[in-house]
Amino acid sequence: MRWIIGDVHGCFAELIRLLQKIDFRSDRDHAIFLGDLVDRGSQSKDVLDFVQAGQAKGCFQVVRGNHEDDWMRAVRTGVVDWFSSLYPETWKSLAGRDGIKRLADWTETLPFYVETECALLIHGGMIADKHYTKQDDKDFLWSRNSEFIPAEYRDNKLIVHGHTPSEYPIVLPDRINIDTGCVFGGHLTTLSLDALERGEIVWQSVEGWGRREVC
Repeated sequence: MRWIIGDVHGCFAELIRLLQKIDFRSDRDHAIFLGDLVDRGSQSKDVLDFVQAGQAKGCFQVVRGNHEDDWMRAVRTGVVDWFSSLYPETWKSLAGRDGIKRLADWTETLPFYVETECALLIHGGMIADKHYTKQDDKDFLWSRNSEFIPAEYRDNKLIVHGHTPSEYPIVLPDRINIDTGCVFGGHLTTLSLDALERGEIVWQSVEGWGRREVC
């Protein structure tokens, strides 16, 4: 089985529960993460270690998110000490400068999108007036564009993205948003790529950090 996983944001326990829920096996299945593995949650290092180990095995791929990219740029421009004040939980989780440097080096290896037979997997999204091969990298990372993307600009593929939290996955004719705000008390969501290729929308979710059962 192949799956697409939305913004994790340091929620390691939820990621493990989600993979257990879908009976994910590293020797059989494959998952593509839509970026923003780090920040806001307290377990960024656990998430990174786990996902990077899965990359080494060939069972995980990762699309670059704006949060990884921001840390990389902070390191490269020498403002990492200032940037660490924005996300102290990540600085602490990665044990300071050396861990952040490793994050920056890894981020440089990540693509801005992954293309499949039926979908474009992107962190943020696209703007509506140019083909995806002509988009600026910053649009893939940061776009919250809500305009319809014409089919010719996405080669008739669905855009699957995260970046913009919503209560539930948003399914539109041109795109699907699977950032369901795990770190804000929402859910961590995964979308079946196999089902998508059959023309079906199938997702699974687990409750996110800070959420409580209603008695």
